[in-house]
Amino acid sequence: MSRSKRFGTVMMIAGILAGGWGIPSVSQASPLAQNRSEVSSAPQIAQLELPSSDMSLDLLAQTSPPETTVFTNQRSLTVTGTGQVNAPADQALLQLFYYPIVPVDTTLPVSSAPINPSELQFIVNALTSLGVAERDIRVFADPNSYGGARIQLTLAQPTTDRLNQIVSRVNQVVAEDERFSPSGSSVIYTINQCSTIENDARRAAIADAETRANDFANIAGVELGKVLTLADYSSWNFGYSTTCPTPDSLSPAPFQYGGYPFDPTVPPVVSVTTQVTATYSIED
Repeated sequence: MSRSKRFGTVMMIAGILAGGWGIPSVSQASPLAQNRSEVSSAPQIAQLELPSSDMSLDLLAQTSPPETTVFTNQRSLTVTGTGQVNAPADQALLQLFYYPIVPVDTTLPVSSAPINPSELQFIVNALTSLGVAERDIRVFADPNSYGGARIQLTLAQPTTDRLNQIVSRVNQVVAEDERFSPSGSSVIYTINQCSTIENDARRAAIADAETRANDFANIAGVELGKVLTLADYSSWNFGYSTTCPTPDSLSPAPFQYGGYPFDPTVPPVVSVTTQVTATYSIED
């Protein structure tokens, strides 16, 4: 054999041993082998020829199949029930805002100084004439509006008629004064006892979950078993807070800038919505 032929033979053998020249790796099963039922389902890592003994553990972990998840024999179904309860508010925190009226004649000077609360005593007098205790009234300059005014009221056992009466009266005396114009209002309704209505909402949510679970089981054709787990989540006043609105839970800052726009058609109530997630066993 000539020297060139011997060299070519050596190179071919070296290429085969190196896995080159386009020869597929043994880890890639052919379509025929994949279709045979007798093909072993052993992990591919058992078929790989490791390139060297210093292969990192990270690479080995990446090429190994994930561990099989072990499931228990407990069959179950999970549903979520909802319960909502409204209760009359024990207290209303009402705020009324007024902007200063700017003169049409631009040649007149416009004061940028905050108004002195003593200049708003006529509002306090109007409210006390309606039976509102003076200790429950706060009238002061609005820090967000030069020359503007803010009125804060605390009303026990508020009703729709009572709130409308107070708002209408304040707007009337302010209009007669001719220095301010209404610029909005807000209200926060609070309740003294939270647990009673929250537990009522939970009971309604659990009953709703049980109804849903029974319907679910009937549709699936299985028998509903006992409750395995329960979890709940409550939101107050139309889902904006997870904290029950008690008078003590409101700091001065949220009272100054928070609350909902006052709507004279909406009754003064505190609302709680509770969702209960329940998991039931499925009986054999």
